[in-house]
Amino acid sequence: MKCTSKSAGCGGCDTLDIEYKVQLEQKHEQLKKLIGKFGTVEPVIAADEPLHYRCKIINTYAVNKRGEIAAGLYAKNTHKVINTSSCLLEDKLAQKAAQAVLYATQKCRYEPFNEDKGFGLVRHFLIRRALYTNQLMVVVVTAQDILPGSKKFVAFMREKCPEITTVVQNVNAMRTSAVLGEKYKTLFGRGFIEDTLCDCRFVISPSSFYQVNPAQAQKLYETAIELAALKEGETALDAYCGTGTIGIAAAKKSGASVAGVELNKDAVKDAIKNAKLNDAKNVRFYSSDAGKFMKKLAEDHENVDCVFLDPPRDGSSEEFLSALCALKPARIIYISCAPDSLARDLEYLLSRDKSYKIKKIVPVDMFPQTRHIETICLLSRTK
Repeated sequence: MKCTSKSAGCGGCDTLDIEYKVQLEQKHEQLKKLIGKFGTVEPVIAADEPLHYRCKIINTYAVNKRGEIAAGLYAKNTHKVINTSSCLLEDKLAQKAAQAVLYATQKCRYEPFNEDKGFGLVRHFLIRRALYTNQLMVVVVTAQDILPGSKKFVAFMREKCPEITTVVQNVNAMRTSAVLGEKYKTLFGRGFIEDTLCDCRFVISPSSFYQVNPAQAQKLYETAIELAALKEGETALDAYCGTGTIGIAAAKKSGASVAGVELNKDAVKDAIKNAKLNDAKNVRFYSSDAGKFMKKLAEDHENVDCVFLDPPRDGSSEEFLSALCALKPARIIYISCAPDSLARDLEYLLSRDKSYKIKKIVPVDMFPQTRHIETICLLSRTK
């Protein structure tokens, strides 16, 4: 399979030239080597659509060799922007929106921001597609508050892509590599979109974390909730809960009481909105460090039947895992995006508390055409 961006230096997909079936076999073997000693690694849950699955696009503005306004991704290990408009991983409707944004930018003659010189107007744009509701959000990142002719800009954009649901301006005036700043202004629509996942509805704001592959995220969460086997009357904790997706879905499906804990205050605000949107009265969200939160629960002798944890790529800290062992939940659902840190954390958990046994290891291919793999582990406590 040929990708026109790869020869230009794009590092987005490193296994595109390998048959998808073989990719899955390689990922399975990788997991067996790293965590096979803990238990049987089940077959990888494959993607129905291994191409055009990414429902989020982030492009950087630039000026090409012909002096034209362009946009794309940075080439690997550089700050050179390359054209990725024919990317084989990006969702096709999101790509249509991206081309519409570039067209509108060219029509309005907005000057791309020059990182070295520190001047210019437009820095980046972000596209998010809600797969199951077909809603589209465009976020345009500018270096200053004023976006001249913003109404024309939106009109040009929707001329090429009428499916666009909302357009938001984000202001990032800092000399930084971070894409988004802290100030937002809605130019068109509601300023957010909504999607459905696991029979629940979720708000996606410009800065919200939401899985880039919603189709596989649905399989991931459904599998995790099934393994948790929660029942009405039980209590669960959703650590690293983000905007509350898995906690709300688990609460709605099982009737169990769920507490979600997240350090990011903006994510907690979104989680509370999502709980209200789904009339999930058996869910509560807290802005706190999850490790400290669990430690306090353990000190207060609170009973928790199940803990969901979905940490960042670096995995969990020893402080967090110690608090988890002190809490002694009957079941732990560990969702990992990095096999190395998963292996390390499982080693720590099992050596710290020998009453836990690994019952299931289920890999989910969230990112076809790459070497990344997501893994769900069920740990059960034997009394």
